[in-house]
This record gives sequence, structure tokens and C-alpha cells, in this order.
Amino acid sequence: TRMHFSPAAVWPVAAEGKVFIADPQRALTAIDLENGKTVWRTFESQVRETVGLSEDGKQIYSKTMNDSIVCFATQGDVPKKLWASNVGFGYEHAPSMPQEKEGVMYGSTKEGLIFALDAQTGEQIWRTNQYKVRETVGISEDGKMVYSKCMWDTIVALDATTNDVQVHWISNANFGYEHNPAMPLEKDGTLWVSTKNGVLLGMDAATGKVLWRHKIGNSILNTPLPLSHKECIF
Repeated sequence: TRMHFSPAAVWPVAAEGKVFIADPQRALTAIDLENGKTVWRTFESQVRETVGLSEDGKQIYSKTMNDSIVCFATQGDVPKKLWASNVGFGYEHAPSMPQEKEGVMYGSTKEGLIFALDAQTGEQIWRTNQYKVRETVGISEDGKMVYSKCMWDTIVALDATTNDVQVHWISNANFGYEHNPAMPLEKDGTLWVSTKNGVLLGMDAATGKVLWRHKIGNSILNTPLPLSHKECIF
């Protein structure tokens, strides 16, 4: 099991008494939550450093190295692939966590693509590379907006209630070139955003206005865990 936790920019998820990871050897692995033993391990899809969990905890999502998103069941002691969807993003290794809300799975890639898939079937709902996002996806608390950091300075909020790409707001947060995979997270109307330059931002989730910024250090910041609109844990 120690080998599974060798360097990989993946955030593990847990469900059905198991922890799921995508490791550097291109395997998707389920580990027993209590004893750390491997429950199952599959190289079938050649996943790369991303795992996301469905809202109901019954499915996990991962990006493959070439073009596709795969979905596996969390229940059972053997790997069970439910669907695979060719999104057409090419070679991929960006560690952005797939996110699901209201039956829609959202993902992004290193080449600036953001997309939405039907969580039950994998059918593509929409995709766009117009905004050149980079490796991050966050969903608003009410499920009506999808947030992503762009490669230069800006945050974009897209409408999550339609079947096509509609912008809710775009905000210039002046953080420069950005490739930090930390997710933008909303709590009580404040969007918390971490950057590669050690700057933590607080933004109005409804409008994109920058409310404050705080320089914590000079290196990449992790995804914050907001406790309220004014407190968070790193």
C-alpha cells in the first residue's frame, strides 16, 4: 500500500468504507479505510492523478491520460466501471478533481478546457476552452454556478443551470500566471481562492468582486476548508 501513496497530486476520496486514489503507476485503487489493505486495483483505464466523488457517494470519477473520463462504482470488492466518456482533451495529467452537483459532473484540463457531463451516463452536456481555465473546478453552495481559475489573473463563474455555456461573471483578481490545482470553494457567500504565489483571496461569490487578499507565503497554497465567510482551515 505504501507504493500507492508515492508522489502524485491527487486528493483521495472516501466512500463505502474505502479510500480511492489514482496513483503514479496509472492505477485506480480502493483501500480499506480501517486497515489500509488494498481492496482492488485496476490499470484498465490508465487514470492519472484525479479522483472525484459523486454527491451520493456511489460513484467515483477519474481522468485518463488520453481524452476520457471514467466512472467506477464505490460499492463492492472488485472494480466495476459504469461508463467512460471521450471528452477529447488529448494527453492529460492535470490534477484537477472532478466535481458533481445535481447530477452533473464538471471537470477541467491543463489545456484550458472545462466541461460538463451527465453523471449517470457520461454524456457530454457542454464543453469550452474559451476562458483558458487551469486545472480547477469549484461549485457554488446552491449548485447554480461553476467556478474556475484561468491561466492569467481571472476567475470565471459559469451558469450550472443550463445545457450550454453561459458566463455569470468574470473577475480580474490580478494574481498573474496561475497553475495551482487548489479548488475555489464557496462558504456563506464568500469564494475562497488559493494561488501558486501564496496569496489567499476572498471574493463575493455572487459578483466576483475581490473582497480581500492575504499573502500567506511564497509557495503554492492548498485548497482551503472554509468554516464561514471569514474563517478557514488549511
